[in-house]
Amino acid sequence: MKTTPKLQAIRFSLLMGLAASTPAGAVSIADTPLFIGATVEPNVMLLIDNSGSMESNVWADGYDNTVNYADWSGGGANYDPTYSNNRLNDMGQGSCIDGWKEGRDAAGMTKCLRLPDPAGSSETRYSANYLNYLFETYADGTDLTGGSIPSATRMQVAKKAAKNLVDQSGGIQFGTASFDNGDGATIDEACAANNAAAVKAAIDTYNAEGSTPLAESLYEITRYFRGLGSFYDDDTSYTSPIQYRCQHNFAVVITDGLPTNDNLFASDDPDDPSGKLPDWDGLAPSTTAAMYPVFPQYSDGFDSAGSAEGATLYLDDIAKFGYDTDFKTSGTDAAGGSYQDPNFPRQSMETYTIGFAQNNQMLKDAAEYGNG
Repeated sequence: MKTTPKLQAIRFSLLMGLAASTPAGAVSIADTPLFIGATVEPNVMLLIDNSGSMESNVWADGYDNTVNYADWSGGGANYDPTYSNNRLNDMGQGSCIDGWKEGRDAAGMTKCLRLPDPAGSSETRYSANYLNYLFETYADGTDLTGGSIPSATRMQVAKKAAKNLVDQSGGIQFGTASFDNGDGATIDEACAANNAAAVKAAIDTYNAEGSTPLAESLYEITRYFRGLGSFYDDDTSYTSPIQYRCQHNFAVVITDGLPTNDNLFASDDPDDPSGKLPDWDGLAPSTTAAMYPVFPQYSDGFDSAGSAEGATLYLDDIAKFGYDTDFKTSGTDAAGGSYQDPNFPRQSMETYTIGFAQNNQMLKDAAEYGNG
């Protein structure tokens, strides 16, 4: 797959996100990457969205997901007008020739378009609104597989961007995590020195399937950094990768959108004695399902017990929890220095977010709270 401007932008964002890290409480951007010349290698845990929607084709630059485009689904005959994951093999051919898909507007006008299938076997997914945009924008008989719109799944782009980040960033202890098919995340490779090959090999195994438990997964990463047991898997316990009191710890969240099935958190976390989780910031502006997909700043979603997309929005709260919490409250580091040295008041986690979706306020909030 060629390097597209969108891929270059994502890779640049990842590299610059890490480069912009500053000490706790600071807001200025560093002139050089933190890890250049650093004596201690930072820990960077990549969280890569492997939900089903990552099999979607990357959006064209002209598409705006905050706009409701005219319905070309033919009243649902050609694709589900309310669904965000229409597979090519489920879309109607109608009067079009083999390999082309039909759109029909409310007035009965029909168009035939040939759509990219980067996932192969007609498994590529398209949101209904994006399909509406394509049929509204392009003339009947347009072949869109020739490069006029992107032809790459979000998963393909995320994998390539993540692996390129690992290749281009020396002196970093990378790890990688992905969504569990049940709840939370699995730590697929722990943060460690000289493990680039293992991290990239793990990333290569990711397939797009299942739901999007973003906040649960970031919460699991905080437990990994703290050296606690897994909250979602009773048989898993973690060894903290934090070796030194001056060591920086990062989570980089690469995702295509809003969470689903994302409302299960510990009620007895050892660093949450007041039981605030998952609403760590205490802010919950009024939010309704009708606001989808553009929710208010610091929103916690519209249904605290719901599993629908955007029902719960706790990623920013968990990012703030990870940044606020001291992961090492006692003992000494590998050099014999006290973790309670006032010059190193806390060992915590900074969170960066890379999103494919436009105007995703939740990702902006998480990056802000996570000092990313």
